[in-house]
Amino acid sequence: MKVIDPNNGFDIEAAHKVVALVEHRQGWVPEANARYRVDETGQVVARPRKNVLKPKQAALDVECATGEKSAQRVAQERGHEIIATAKSWEALHTNLAAVGLRFERKGSGAVIFVGDVAVKASSVDRAFSLGNLQKQLGDFKADDSADVIPSIKPEPVSPINQKLWREYRAECEAMETAEATTEPDETASAFSRMKERHHETQASLHERLCGHPRCILNIARHFLKLQQREELRQLRQRTPKKKSGRRPRFEDWLRKRGLDYQAERWRYHGTLEALPKEFRGAPTVLATPTREPHAAYAAYMRQILKDVPDSTPDRLNASIALQLRKAGFPREVVEDTLFQCAPQAWPEPIDRDWRRYAQHMTACAFGMEGDTRLARGLAARAKRQKQEKAETQPRPQEERQTTAIQEEKDVQRPVQRIRMR
Repeated sequence: MKVIDPNNGFDIEAAHKVVALVEHRQGWVPEANARYRVDETGQVVARPRKNVLKPKQAALDVECATGEKSAQRVAQERGHEIIATAKSWEALHTNLAAVGLRFERKGSGAVIFVGDVAVKASSVDRAFSLGNLQKQLGDFKADDSADVIPSIKPEPVSPINQKLWREYRAECEAMETAEATTEPDETASAFSRMKERHHETQASLHERLCGHPRCILNIARHFLKLQQREELRQLRQRTPKKKSGRRPRFEDWLRKRGLDYQAERWRYHGTLEALPKEFRGAPTVLATPTREPHAAYAAYMRQILKDVPDSTPDRLNASIALQLRKAGFPREVVEDTLFQCAPQAWPEPIDRDWRRYAQHMTACAFGMEGDTRLARGLAARAKRQKQEKAETQPRPQEERQTTAIQEEKDVQRPVQRIRMR
């Protein structure tokens, strides 16, 4: 038999179009980030895709370590729209200078200065390369204005832990200022004096051995080099190591001060930023549980296995621990309940440290991971309630008439069929 592939095997795009049609006919809410939609004429058209600006991974790593916006992000936020809508080089330079940026040519490319930090223009947007901009604005014209560009103050990259970040930033600035004003110590002076003496000895070696053959001079140079290298090594061993003045990571700075919970919030700051502001704090749970912990464990296990029959024992116990926390049970009670009931979730008895297992599951449920999962659930519930409330509210007369006319057109519209071959 001959195997026939619909659309020559390229069925992903066709499936997306079918999904858009089904959603439109059934009146369902479209999928998030759907590729296609049905327009007013009943045709399936592609949804416009948003080009989300995002710094490179190296810049993201620096932001995660310091909590400070990278120069690349600042250039994207402040200068992208200005460069994209510029009509001339003069307007581009003027508008960039108003937000603390400047555009300069470097070699065959271009850079954007954020304060005194240079960022490649093509890293802000690929369309901002010098060649593309010259096609749009003509030959490059440098900015001849003598105005001083003000320095850009550091900005936090996330609204999470902003107050603590400002304290961290102030401490880092004080440390950098102290290092800049500190005079060279005795150790650096000792190394400088030794290196100067070594250079003088090397320069005078030729005069002292001028009457000897050249081979003797080369041998003396070799052994003098070995002797000076050994002197430097011994001086390094006698010198105490100086602590590095590198700026600590923001998360390490928080943990060093005993702020482990705030450090975990910073670790999950991307997940917290995706939530509405009212759900970014610690989630609220029931004040007092309504049943015994063992009965609650059994009830939650039955419900989870009913919803997710192929759930593994580890995922099952993690979900039960989170539900026990949500029901209002304290951490100690949840740990004891898991210690006693978790072995029952395995089809066969196994030998393991169940106390340590219960502690690990409880730590996940009562830690930041549990906070974010509960917050996402509460935010989704609030969104559903808001949608249900909006649907139950009576609509104005004109809107109801418009909807009725549109529904009548949908009924009269011929059914579009997809031809398979």
